[in-house]
Amino acid sequence: MTTFSVDLSLLRGVYQALDGVRSQLADTTATTSDYAGALGDAGLEGRLERFFSDWSDYWTKLSTNADHVLTALANAIESYQSAEESIRGAADGGSTAAPDAKATQ
Repeated sequence: MTTFSVDLSLLRGVYQALDGVRSQLADTTATTSDYAGALGDAGLEGRLERFFSDWSDYWTKLSTNADHVLTALANAIESYQSAEESIRGAADGGSTAAPDAKATQ
């Protein structure tokens, strides 16, 4: 017999950790104007400017992908939690089936 289990607290922890990283990165803002003239080398400032420009482009991609993963994790948590509650209700002798539409009219 195959056994399948999901640790919901671990899944929630993964969600919270990823959401925290995404939030921290979103709050990270820096531009070369923060360092203008302080680096002492126009070439270095130019490379730093390109880095921030590239970082912005890649951050957008990372953020979009993280949002997709977070949505999938939230959906998984909801689905597994619902299944667990249904199983628990059935084990406790309660009915988890939806009422028959004709019977309720």
